[in-house]
Amino acid sequence: MLKILSSATLLLASFVTHADIKDAPLDFTQPPSIYNADYVDIVGEETREHEDLKREYSLAIEPKYKSKRNRMASQLQMLSKTASQVEMETGCPNLAIGSGTLVAFNTEGSSYCVSTVVDAETKIEGLMLNIPSAVNYDLFFFKYEDDGQFTLIDSSVSPNSTSEQTVAKAAAGAYVLFAQATQGSSGDPVTLGWLGYNNFDQYEANDKFGQSTSLQTNAVIQGNLDNANDLDFFSYTVGPDQSLLSLRFSASEQFSFEIWNGAAWVQLVKNQLNTYNVTPGPRLTSWFGLRQVIHLRHRPNTLWVFIIQAQLRVSQALKPGIMKT
Repeated sequence: MLKILSSATLLLASFVTHADIKDAPLDFTQPPSIYNADYVDIVGEETREHEDLKREYSLAIEPKYKSKRNRMASQLQMLSKTASQVEMETGCPNLAIGSGTLVAFNTEGSSYCVSTVVDAETKIEGLMLNIPSAVNYDLFFFKYEDDGQFTLIDSSVSPNSTSEQTVAKAAAGAYVLFAQATQGSSGDPVTLGWLGYNNFDQYEANDKFGQSTSLQTNAVIQGNLDNANDLDFFSYTVGPDQSLLSLRFSASEQFSFEIWNGAAWVQLVKNQLNTYNVTPGPRLTSWFGLRQVIHLRHRPNTLWVFIIQAQLRVSQALKPGIMKT
C-alpha cells in the first residue's frame, strides 16, 4: 500500500512475557501513531502546523502487477514449532490465515486470542470487525518467540471505533492476535481474524497513517497493491527554502493517488505534473519549529465497494468462550 505522511513512523515496541498470553498484563506503553480513525477511512487524521519550504520535488508511482520475487518459493523456512504446539503453549486456539471467528465479550476486561504459524514472509492483517457502539475494544499483534516470549509487533487502540486493524510484515514463525474489551462489554459478537498477503512490495507494511514511508527529494517510487483493500501511505517533509512541490503519478484507471489537504483526501490527476505551494521549513527542526509534512496515499478505486469481511472465512461453528485476563 502507498501513503505519504510525516516522518514519524510507527515504532515497534517489545512486550516480553512468558506463555500463556492470557496471564500477561496489558498496561504497557502503546506504540505512538497518528492513525486514530476507523479501518476503512481516515476522516479526522491529525495534521501538523507547518512552517515553510521551496524546492521542486518529483514523485512517480507506477504500481506493479507482479512481485519481482516469489517469496513463497524463496523464503520457505523450517519452523521450530507446529501450529498445535503454539496453541498448547499459548492457550490461543489455532486460526488459519484467511479465517475469522465470532467472539462475544460479555464482561469488561475479558479477552480472547488466536494463534497461527506461517512458513514464509507474509504481510499479516489482523482485524476485529463489527465492534458494538458504546464500548472500547483493543487489538494487539504479537510474535510468539521460540523461547516462549511474546513481542508486540503492532496494536490498534482507536477509541470507540467499530473496527480495529493491525498490519505487519511478518517473517516465518508463530503469531498471536489478542483482543480485549478495554471499556464496556456486549453480548453482540465481533468478528476476529486475519488475512495474509505474499505479493507485497518493499515498502510494506505502510497500510496505516502512522506507518507511512518517508520519501526523499526527487524520489521515484514503484509499488504495487497486494489486495483489493490495500492502502499505501507515504510522507514527504518539506525542506528549508522549499516553496514548491511537484508530484507525478502514473497508473491505470484502477488505481488512485491522493494528497491530504488538511481536511480531506484529494485525488491527483494521473500522468500529469501536479504542483503545490508549500511552506518553507526551518533549517533546523525543533519542538517549536516543525517542518511541513505532505501526506499521500495510494489505493484501488474500488476500495469502498469491496467488503473486507467477505475476505474472512468466518466459522459459525467456532464460537469460543471468552478467556479472561
